[in-house]
Amino acid sequence: MRRHLPVLLPFAGAIGFAAFSELSLRRSSEFFLWSLATMVWILLAFAALSKGKLRGRLSAVAVPAVAMIAISTVMSLLFLDLVAPRRGFIAFFAVILYLFLEHVRREEAGGGAVERLSISEFARMVNIGSLFLVASVGLGVAVFLPIQPWWTVPPVAAAALLWSWHLFLACTERCVRPGARVALMTAIVLQTYLVALALPTSMFVGGALVGIVYYLAANLLPIGATDAIPAKLVRKYALYGGGLLALILVTARWV
Repeated sequence: MRRHLPVLLPFAGAIGFAAFSELSLRRSSEFFLWSLATMVWILLAFAALSKGKLRGRLSAVAVPAVAMIAISTVMSLLFLDLVAPRRGFIAFFAVILYLFLEHVRREEAGGGAVERLSISEFARMVNIGSLFLVASVGLGVAVFLPIQPWWTVPPVAAAALLWSWHLFLACTERCVRPGARVALMTAIVLQTYLVALALPTSMFVGGALVGIVYYLAANLLPIGATDAIPAKLVRKYALYGGGLLALILVTARWV
């Protein structure tokens, strides 16, 4: 049984997350209690899988990534009562958590160069999803709570800075001027969030805009790039990102 336990832990982490999330949304008076239990459950599942064996750069990538998943998903639960497909959102987050924990399990079991690169790249993708959630929560707070919208800007700016710095940690090549690249990426994300604050549409649409722009910045301003990005690759990312932005803006429900 103990031999199969690591294989079951990613499933247990995802199922436990879904169960605690449903409990946190059952009664508003119990939200914070069960939300705290959700974060603790995610961190315990990660600790049980890694067993302290994730070292060096990989540890610096994986630990912030799992913290981002725990914090951003639980924060987003604050507003899930406002959307109809609540269980769909929870299921989606549970799948993302399972995939991340499965990568951790494979890395701990194998430790090869391919798995090490795989978990680093997956952690970078976690940034995009978690930043989408953080931006959505910031926009939701600005809309539904009696506060000034600009109060949400400093937390989102801090998240953008930390998430951009995490790209530097995930890099496997020698870094060239990482400070300037991190600062530029943070400024781009923050400007996009300010635009989203001014748009008369839903919090999730604004969060998606921030996430897509971060995706573009992460690929067009690689923190550890030693050479210029080929023009063909720039055109590809610009086409993908521009197409996603256009699709969201065309299909969004405007107030």
